[in-house]
Amino acid sequence: MPSHRPTLKNAKFQSATGHSAVARLAWICDDHDVLMLLRRPLLLQAVLRRHHILALAPDLSAADRAALHAIGVESAPLILPKPGQPFSNLLARRRLTQTLRHWRTTAAVIEMGEHLALATRAAASAGVADLYPFLPPLEHGTPANGAPAKTPSWRPALAMAAGVFTKTPNDQRLLCGPLASLRVPLHQMPAACSDLTVVTAMPLPALDDGLIFFALDSGDGDHAEAQLFTDVATAFDDRGTRIQFRLAETGPSGSNNIGGRVQREHLANMHASALPVEAALRRHVETAHVVVVLGGDASQTLLLSCALAVGRPVVVVDDACHRDFVDVGVNGWIAPAGDAPALVAILATLLKRPDLLVGMARAARQKAERRYDQRLSLKILCDVLGLEDLRAAAA
Repeated sequence: MPSHRPTLKNAKFQSATGHSAVARLAWICDDHDVLMLLRRPLLLQAVLRRHHILALAPDLSAADRAALHAIGVESAPLILPKPGQPFSNLLARRRLTQTLRHWRTTAAVIEMGEHLALATRAAASAGVADLYPFLPPLEHGTPANGAPAKTPSWRPALAMAAGVFTKTPNDQRLLCGPLASLRVPLHQMPAACSDLTVVTAMPLPALDDGLIFFALDSGDGDHAEAQLFTDVATAFDDRGTRIQFRLAETGPSGSNNIGGRVQREHLANMHASALPVEAALRRHVETAHVVVVLGGDASQTLLLSCALAVGRPVVVVDDACHRDFVDVGVNGWIAPAGDAPALVAILATLLKRPDLLVGMARAARQKAERRYDQRLSLKILCDVLGLEDLRAAAA
């Protein structure tokens, strides 16, 4: 059994007056968009509780850093190893160690996927007292023998943790199975959340202009999501039904071959700008009857979270991190990845039974309230890390 260091909750972090001390928390993330689109609201809430936050991610632009600074979050670029380059892994780890040591970090949340071991070792070398890694997602399901191929490489990193976060129940089962001997405290933190004190459920639009399906092209360069949506829309060209396909694009249009049935709309570039995009995305969602989630990146996760918060049925292309958002047949459906005919079949079912939409919309909002309310995620984070609200003490 590993020896666990004290967590932020205990007396080591109490001031002489008996109040909890200010935490110096580093949030280390190997995905720029996960940090900027999905985690920034939680960082803001931690800052409002009068704690110091350092955000680290690759490719942080000057605009990103300015946006983080505006909400009181310090930031630093994260250097990731370059495949095929000797000593790249060692150099990246040393630079991260220096950053964390210079900032006098007391705790770190490590959302690093395949680079989990690197970040955990760097934080430990920097003398960070408490490490809270996210268990990397189980992308392809649990093999028959119950032991995922990557489990051995995670074990040393997780053994140093004061607690471990998972994003889905499927991931959580890992530590209840092959990794149970580590006996590390386990906590589930959703991949995204919405501020339901601000986002209200909106009634479905009238069907006067037909059923409206909305999707997002994340602008990853190959526009595979736009092409999939195009293929689905084309399948309805000869059906003579009143139906609209709307596609929001986050970057320069590269999908000129999209059929006439698809209406293209522009959304601020999520990848090149640090400006908040959730409100703009939500306005698009509110005008649709059904939201189609075409991938598994952070932009699509944000879309899925928005859809549930607004109260919209969802049709989701299968992804390990998104399965838990959908109760099949209740608030939406899941289609196999890249399977346009399966998507067509689901949408055709909705065309035949539009009466199902009202109940599914209600179930979508209820799902958000049960699982993806920002207040719930914030409570999990603060309880696990001991981030007490210091505003009352300061007053």
